[in-house]
Amino acid sequence: DPGLILRLGELAAARRGGQSAWWRQRDQFDLPLVVRLTAHQSSDADLVSRVVGVLEETGLTVDELAVSMPADVLPVTDAADNLAVLAGMGVHVGLDDFGLGPLDPAIVSDLPVKSVRVARSLVERRSPYVTALMPLVRGAGLAVAVDGIAGAEQAHWWRAAGADFATGAHFGAAETPGDFLKRWESR
Repeated sequence: DPGLILRLGELAAARRGGQSAWWRQRDQFDLPLVVRLTAHQSSDADLVSRVVGVLEETGLTVDELAVSMPADVLPVTDAADNLAVLAGMGVHVGLDDFGLGPLDPAIVSDLPVKSVRVARSLVERRSPYVTALMPLVRGAGLAVAVDGIAGAEQAHWWRAAGADFATGAHFGAAETPGDFLKRWESR
């Protein structure tokens, strides 16, 4: 049921937003909350009102929220409109599964996108083609994130290629908020 999926996504975003607000109140977290949307959520005609509702419910401001959409939904009118409206509100908008194809830098230069997350298949390949296109993406003013970094060599390669952010097993395993807080407080 698409309606149920949208509501579950909204509830999950509200919960994460509440956790983010809790961390901020304790001066232990000052990075934006990043919500990765599905293709269905991205093209939802009510997405903007859902985001506004989550902001109101959690007390987060637009500059404390970042949303990302799968890059392949941009041809869908509602998704492109949602992206533009959210960006116009001041929400950081990014694209996931960005292909770094020859036309991709031109496409995003026409949109109010601030960051891209490189498609995982490209993260693993590390081809010279990617390094040749990275300056175009960076020249468009976009931050570049990569996900799925498994080791030091791969991390070094992407750092040299121009990536701004990276996640993956190389940087540590995912933790629950409670476990992270325990480790954070024991420093």
